[in-house]
Amino acid sequence: MKRSMPSMVPTCCALLFSVSAATAQTHPAQVAVTAKVRDFKEISPSDTAGAHPHFNNQNGCSAQELGVNSVKPDLNVNGPADGGAFPGDNLTPALMDSMPSTLAKCYDPPARFAEWFSDRPGINRAFLVEMRFTWDEAKGTYQFGDKNFFPIDDGKAFTRVNPAEGTFGNLQTGVTENGVDLSTHDYGFTMELHTDFTYTAGQGQMVSIEGDDDIWLFLNGKRVVDLGGVHQLQSASVNLDSLKDMLGLESGKTYSFDFYFAERHTASSSCTITTNLAIGTPVEAGIKTMASLKSVSRKGPVAIYDRSGRLVRTLAASSGASGAEGWDRLDASGHVTAPGVYFWRLADSGPSASGLVLVR
Repeated sequence: MKRSMPSMVPTCCALLFSVSAATAQTHPAQVAVTAKVRDFKEISPSDTAGAHPHFNNQNGCSAQELGVNSVKPDLNVNGPADGGAFPGDNLTPALMDSMPSTLAKCYDPPARFAEWFSDRPGINRAFLVEMRFTWDEAKGTYQFGDKNFFPIDDGKAFTRVNPAEGTFGNLQTGVTENGVDLSTHDYGFTMELHTDFTYTAGQGQMVSIEGDDDIWLFLNGKRVVDLGGVHQLQSASVNLDSLKDMLGLESGKTYSFDFYFAERHTASSSCTITTNLAIGTPVEAGIKTMASLKSVSRKGPVAIYDRSGRLVRTLAASSGASGAEGWDRLDASGHVTAPGVYFWRLADSGPSASGLVLVR
């Protein structure tokens, strides 16, 4: 799903994300947002062939000039669409045309920055991961926290966008740094997530971010956090009421929330985001079937369609399942479908043998 914007944020990253609603209401225990992670082959003392020059290469890079912007103020809405397999695939930050030389070295050569948030076979491999945020009643926030944010390590829960591909990970074989065995984690990756929020004037809506590699946040397509480059733990906060004119926000309207992150340098990963913007989907099942006739057994093939009516997949008959139960989220070509609403219908049956599928 591609989205057009209305006119009008180091080598490591653990991720902490907090969300709270601006008005009193009942909160699900957990909400989730699907993120896309792209794995790169980072430079290693034991293996440099085909490594990406931006990952694990200091190259004189220094981001001590924090407060100096590394990306342009407007999100690029015309980036590679990657087949529309993930919401926001066509949205990418764009590097500033000029920046201090020590910061510019973090993105040398600059042309290869375009590979960070775009599916590039042979250069990166893409994965979908679920980021879950737990409600904290005392603080009034949802929170996702991981001081060792390595989402595509062996044993972690992720889905390959291209099932035929493996990972570029664990390339630091036989290397230790500050006592850390670098073969234990998959370093060298980027992550992006795209969701929406509703602005409510006068409610003190805010976003606060802390991290130790490249982090960018765009609201309504406008840059609000820029923590670019390879650096130690740094933080930034924004208040939406104070930025509403710059962002073009109107109370009660819904806008885009686009977050970008990179883990670029061994041997740790840490990042924190706190916000009272209500985002995410309540966590129940990864795929929830909502049928108008739940008791119908799948005695014949089941066709799954997207919202445009395009046939996505046909499931074989199964006497032990009903509706779209057992669907693994893959389309007919074996690729992971984007989060959203889908429809299922029993072949050769009327509309009573049909229903909805919510893919989170």
